Amino acid sequence: MKNRSSRHRLFIILLFVHFVGIAALIVWSCTQQPSITHLDRERGVDQHRGSAIDLHIDNRINRGADYTDAQGNKYNLRYIPVVITNDGLLPTDFQLDFLERYSYPSQHGDETFKVIPLPREWALDGVGVTDSMMQALPKHINNPSIKETLAPGDELVIAIGTLYPMSTKYSGVLPNTLFLNSEDGLFPACRWLTIEAQPSGPQVSLGLKLVFGDRCAIIRCGQITNPAR
Repeated sequence: MKNRSSRHRLFIILLFVHFVGIAALIVWSCTQQPSITHLDRERGVDQHRGSAIDLHIDNRINRGADYTDAQGNKYNLRYIPVVITNDGLLPTDFQLDFLERYSYPSQHGDETFKVIPLPREWALDGVGVTDSMMQALPKHINNPSIKETLAPGDELVIAIGTLYPMSTKYSGVLPNTLFLNSEDGLFPACRWLTIEAQPSGPQVSLGLKLVFGDRCAIIRCGQITNPAR
């Protein structure tokens, strides 16, 4: 009877050790799973991907040209190529809307300048500004907006330009960075030239950083929306 009781206790002890070993193996296995790093998210390895807007914006080097309008007024045109890629799993509406004119920061007086989106041909590498591009420029100046729906994997190539008089007594206006204004605190040293409410819900506003000599400013200039949400 005593031997049977001893064998029973031994069986219980061995069973307990067996289950403790299995639990330890499960815990070890879970802790060894690779974590999702910031670099992984940059590459699209994100557990929440597809549930939110995932747009990549690549701003390239500033370029320039001279422009003379029909009245003989001379302007500087500075522009940057911008490549917008939908890295998400859902279609995204991309919309840029610039005002007719913008005022310089207050210390520059009442002089104004324009910001305009330009088509793909202005953003291509190794291609100069042609006469036909300059002839079509007034159309883009008078219609400073663009709207496109980007399917997953689609790429939109445009340029964003600033147009200001050559006769200006102030510094030039250089387009610098188009960005998603999805968080506070971006470019804290820059002054906001336009104050509009941040979109709510599935919309995210677009901002453009402008450089005035040794100063910078930000304008809100559009939004991106996931039409499926």
